[in-house]
Amino acid sequence: MRGKILLLTMMALLAIAISLHAASNTTAPLNSSAPPPTPTNSTSTNSTISNSTQAQNSTCVAALVHVTLSQLFYERVYPLANSTHNNESLMLLSEAKNLTTTAEKLINESQCFTALKDAIEAIHLEQKAFVLTIHSGHINGEIAGLLAQANQEKREAAVLLREATAFNATGIMGNLTQILGELNNITSYLKTGNLSSTNLTGIKAELRAIRAELNFIRRDIVKEKVLEAAANRVMLRASLYINSTSAFYNNTGNSSAAYKRLEHLYNDVYRAYNLLLMHGLNDTQIYQVLQQLQSALANGPQGIGNSLDHLRHAVHVHGSHGGSGHGKHGHP
Repeated sequence: MRGKILLLTMMALLAIAISLHAASNTTAPLNSSAPPPTPTNSTSTNSTISNSTQAQNSTCVAALVHVTLSQLFYERVYPLANSTHNNESLMLLSEAKNLTTTAEKLINESQCFTALKDAIEAIHLEQKAFVLTIHSGHINGEIAGLLAQANQEKREAAVLLREATAFNATGIMGNLTQILGELNNITSYLKTGNLSSTNLTGIKAELRAIRAELNFIRRDIVKEKVLEAAANRVMLRASLYINSTSAFYNNTGNSSAAYKRLEHLYNDVYRAYNLLLMHGLNDTQIYQVLQQLQSALANGPQGIGNSLDHLRHAVHVHGSHGGSGHGKHGHP
């Protein structure tokens, strides 16, 4: 907004300067329809001197106005250029200031036409410096925004990496490690500040791609959590069922009924394991429980007592996942 107001002010003042400049090049109008009177020698001489003096005075006034405008533009543009640390703009302003100083001296020496040219050139340089400064400020603003975005993505990627590590999801961990490396490169590049609009466009595209990938990874981790919770429920259910079957056998001594209960448990765990496998979770703990149930069933009802003791011990050793993901292979 500040830049727009300054630009409008410069345009208005420049319009005034142009009108004064035009006035300095205009002499008294002549009546083209009527023939000029035949002047005497003294009249012609006085008229020539008068016109010459008038033109000189107009040129000096125009030069003085342009010098004043140049000084005004310099005072307005320099703080902006200095705040953006734009060396090219500062060099242009330095050159403009030298021209304005020279123009002031030339006016004092009555070399008003040369002074006017220098003052106009100084204004042109200041206008160019102003445009460069505004562009530089825009670039710096974009850099700051992209740097903030990149740092935000780094924080989120780090959080996701910790979650993926907790689930031992090696594939996701590798992707996140690579993304963090790319984000570190982007932030280092942005901090150099030596960037063009083309560079920034490329970085924006990279950050959009990273954002899309992080969204995908976040959904994948949510899926991991859901599957892990389901696996925990399977293990807990198996543990409770084995304990209740053991208590039933100890109280009744009915080996056939206990054996039937283990058959039912095996079928239940087998279905749950395959369902998890279909969704990408190959859980080794559940797989080991399945193997032990299969071994217990192979011993038949006569060995049910030893089988139940072994199963209780195995489930107790493995325990539930507790969200740790121990023993999980990850996505096949």
